Amino acid sequence: MMNRKQKIGIVALLAAAFFFVSPPVLRAYEGTIILCYHDVPKEVDLDNTGVDQKSLIDTIEYFKMHGYTFISLDDLIQSKNGDKELPEKTILLTFDDAYDSFYDFVYPLLEEYEIPSMLAVVTNWIDGERPEYVMHPLMNWDQI
Repeated sequence: MMNRKQKIGIVALLAAAFFFVSPPVLRAYEGTIILCYHDVPKEVDLDNTGVDQKSLIDTIEYFKMHGYTFISLDDLIQSKNGDKELPEKTILLTFDDAYDSFYDFVYPLLEEYEIPSMLAVVTNWIDGERPEYVMHPLMNWDQI
């Protein structure tokens, strides 16, 4: 039987899947860049799902320098509903799996730059049921 956190995670995942695969979304966000990150350690090691911290900073600086506006998932939803017009060059940063590098490095960095983001949490992994390929520590529920 699933606990409350698992149910919330499944509902959030289904809502995101519905939102991103429905045809109006593809039309509403033509030109919006969505970057998905996983772990952001100081330096990348054997885990090839991560990007090092300097590369993330360089990416943010590049997009800022080239006139992109960082938007939130809520901005995308409002645009899809016709409630908000997005600037021409927009970008959404997403972070999967709730690695502790999000808590330790990414979140403070995004606060400093005043950039919104989306964190996707695999609730089972937080509760300790992780696949072997998840090699780095994840956030705990208090950090999330």
